[in-house]
Amino acid sequence: RRRCFGGSPEREEEGRRRWRFGRPLPISRPPPIECAAFGDMEQADGILDQLSSIGAARSPIPVSNMIGGIVAGLSICRLFTNSVDEGFALVPHHTVFTTVAFCPVPFLWNVVTAHFFEANLLKAVLVTPCLVALTRLLERLWTAQAIVLHLLFTAAGTGFAFFAAELFHVYRTHHEKEWFEPTRGCSGLFVAVALGVRHAYPLERIWGVQSQHLPFGIACGYAFVGLLVPGLLEDWAFAPLAFFFGWVHLRYLMWFPTAQAFGDHSPDFTFASLFPRGLRALGGWP
Repeated sequence: RRRCFGGSPEREEEGRRRWRFGRPLPISRPPPIECAAFGDMEQADGILDQLSSIGAARSPIPVSNMIGGIVAGLSICRLFTNSVDEGFALVPHHTVFTTVAFCPVPFLWNVVTAHFFEANLLKAVLVTPCLVALTRLLERLWTAQAIVLHLLFTAAGTGFAFFAAELFHVYRTHHEKEWFEPTRGCSGLFVAVALGVRHAYPLERIWGVQSQHLPFGIACGYAFVGLLVPGLLEDWAFAPLAFFFGWVHLRYLMWFPTAQAFGDHSPDFTFASLFPRGLRALGGWP
C-alpha cells in the first residue's frame, strides 16, 4: 500500500532511501497520514508514481514488445531458412573462422544473438509471453536503456563463457562435430530478465512464486531438464551462466540514477542472497 513520505525531514529521507535503487525496501513506519505538503492522498499517490519512474526514458516501441518480436520473428524465420542458424546461432567454428568469402570477419556477434531465438517453435511459444510479461514489469522502474544494457551484458558474458567452455571441450575430447553444431535458446535471456525483476520487486509474488526465488528456480529448472534429458534443451547451460553474469551487472556495473552510484552494493543483494536460505553457503560471494 502506498504511503505519503512528506511532512518531516526524517520521513522524506526515509522515502528517498526506499526508492534509492528503483525498488521498495522493507521499512517499518507508522500508519499513513495525510500530508499538508501534498494536500491529500491522491496527490501523494501521484507524486510516488513520479518517483517510481524518475529518469524513465520511454522508447516509441516498448522494450518488451521489441524482445517478443525479435524472439518470435527469428524463431519463425528459422523454420524456412538455415541462414538464421548460420548467421545468429552460436557455432564455435563461425565465432573463430568466417564462412563467407566476402566477409573476412568472424561471427563474434553470435555469442549475443544466440540468446534471442529458439530452436523449437513450441519453446518459443512458451517462453516469449513470459519474457514479455517480466520485461513489462521492469519497464515500470527501469529505463529502456537500462533494460537493453542489462540484457546485452548478460548475453555477451554468457555467450563468451559458453564459447570458451566449448573450445576447451573440443580441444580436450577432439570431438570435431561439436565444433560445428549451433546452439541457440532464450534460457539465458529468461534468467537475466528474472534477475532484474528480482532486484526491482524483491517482495512481490510472480506466478505464485516469490520473486526472490524466481531466477534460481528458472536456472535450476533448465539445468535439471537439460542434464536429465540431453538434447531436449541444448541451451540449458546458458541459464546458470546468465544467473551469474546478470548478478555481476546488477551488483557492480548498472547505473542507478536515483542513487547516483554504479551497482547495488547493499548486503541484501549478495550472490548468496539469490539462493534459497538452505543453500546460501554455495553462493558465498561478497
